[in-house]
Amino acid sequence: FFFFFFFFKQKTAYEIMPSLVGSEMCIRDRYKSVCDRIFEGKDYPKVIKNSDFVVGILPKTPKTLNYFNMEKFMMMKKSAVFINIGRGVTMVEDDLVQALNEGVITGASLDVFPQEPLPSTSKLYDMKNVLMTYHCTDRTVDYWERTMKVFEKELKRYVMRKEPINLIDKSKGY
Repeated sequence: FFFFFFFFKQKTAYEIMPSLVGSEMCIRDRYKSVCDRIFEGKDYPKVIKNSDFVVGILPKTPKTLNYFNMEKFMMMKKSAVFINIGRGVTMVEDDLVQALNEGVITGASLDVFPQEPLPSTSKLYDMKNVLMTYHCTDRTVDYWERTMKVFEKELKRYVMRKEPINLIDKSKGY
């Protein structure tokens, strides 16, 4: 997995996302321009405890199922906010509810859930320290324009019988 951390206006965010270079810990140059400091994935226990925001952007793989659990929430600052925009199955919903109720962390912003649609019986609906969206964080103002540009490039490559640029590696799960 690829891990990177960045600091801004006295706030720290810790983002977890898949590596495009397999399971090797790596740092992509494009993040260096927006990061004051970059840490390797092995440093996450030290960094996660100092982060104001923990952002999960993990894919669904055997290694990421239930990744965000009580153990990870207990590592975070009490004032931390957990944000999940990856896959819902990477978090344990009951552990998150418990962490929020017990003040282990301050809040959560969730765009994805272990079960979608989120069942009407979920305790998350009644929590004042949870912001929920309906699996739509990728929908930006220019979403369709960007999507069509990628599609156009891929279609041209397909017609020319070239390898796709955005090829999915099914063995990795993403």
